[in-house]
Amino acid sequence: MKTVIISDTHLTHKFDQKRFEYLKKIVSSADQVIINGDFIDLYATKFNKFINSQWQELFALLKSKNTIYLFGNHDPYIWMDERVNDFSVSQGDIHTLPWKDTTLHISHGHEIIPTVGDYVPNWIARRAALGKMGIYRDQFGTLLRGKRFLERYRKLNTRVKKWVNDNLSEDTIYICGHTHFAEIDLKNRFINSGFIQHGIGQYITVREDTLEVVDERY
Repeated sequence: MKTVIISDTHLTHKFDQKRFEYLKKIVSSADQVIINGDFIDLYATKFNKFINSQWQELFALLKSKNTIYLFGNHDPYIWMDERVNDFSVSQGDIHTLPWKDTTLHISHGHEIIPTVGDYVPNWIARRAALGKMGIYRDQFGTLLRGKRFLERYRKLNTRVKKWVNDNLSEDTIYICGHTHFAEIDLKNRFINSGFIQHGIGQYITVREDTLEVVDERY
């Protein structure tokens, strides 16, 4: 059994063939998929525009993998409708998964580290185009500096690790996205799945005996 956990694709209605082929490859390789938030960037598009975009070519494949959709700060359910069922079989904020003698506690992570858009009303976040600003920032940052640009997010993972140690039992491993910095630190019971954008592909694979963070170019 292979479970793939992805997060922070920040898809909009604009289609990207190269990223589509990469996501299709990842999803096809899995027995089950968990989308851990920010699959869609609803600060930068509207749900109806996304649903009717060419990204719908991925929907049937996702549904066939019994995809679980966990909401993030850029794709809260309040901005969606029942068509979320077109590409996932269940939705929520938290999912738990048994693994060996532990429990994987999976959620996006924005409740632990809120971002600017979480402090303002939804209509202001959209009007200010906060999603587009974040996309352009990371796009140009990774273009100019590659993965070194992402080091700026490492300190956010450190804050999440402290939350894990303060709030979760010792037999629980926390898996989040949100910070866009892939990392596996089992000593601190923490894993971050990174993001899939700008030619960088990061995600988690869970098998019976292994947890792995994949970090590659696409």
